[in-house]
Amino acid sequence: MANVQDVANFFIEIGQAQAENGSGDPVTPMQLEKLLYFAQGWHLAKFGTPLFEDDFKAWKYGPVIPDIYHKYKVYGRSGIMREGAPCAVEHFTPEEYELLLDVAREYMRYSASGLVQLSHEKGAPWDKADSNGTIPKEEIKEYFAGCDPLPSFDDLLEGYPVEIL
Repeated sequence: MANVQDVANFFIEIGQAQAENGSGDPVTPMQLEKLLYFAQGWHLAKFGTPLFEDDFKAWKYGPVIPDIYHKYKVYGRSGIMREGAPCAVEHFTPEEYELLLDVAREYMRYSASGLVQLSHEKGAPWDKADSNGTIPKEEIKEYFAGCDPLPSFDDLLEGYPVEIL
């Protein structure tokens, strides 16, 4: 099982790559927290097990993993730049890696405030949790299991001739 820092590094790396090639911006601390939440939620719904063990807390601006918040809060509203070695993809199974790519593809197009709105939907686990309380993984799992499926890259390619791949 990957740890939450492995998953954070994955999203930070993608954000940095987007910034370097001009296709996007680096991930901000608030975006990172929400990306972790969506990755955990979709992993729970799809595989029935957590992607990482850390629990989310129901903070004012949505689900937060306090250790990640405290590590990256120094960036404020700015993008996080990778510190040290690149993301170690060997920490992920092929299924986890594919799911993380799908989460990145679906959610990294949103601003931090857009991701906050998505995580604050009426009836979502954050909405039901006590302020500053732990958001139970089982509630996250049930919520995401009831959502429309996360589009996968394979779904996007369906119907295209193999030759273009």
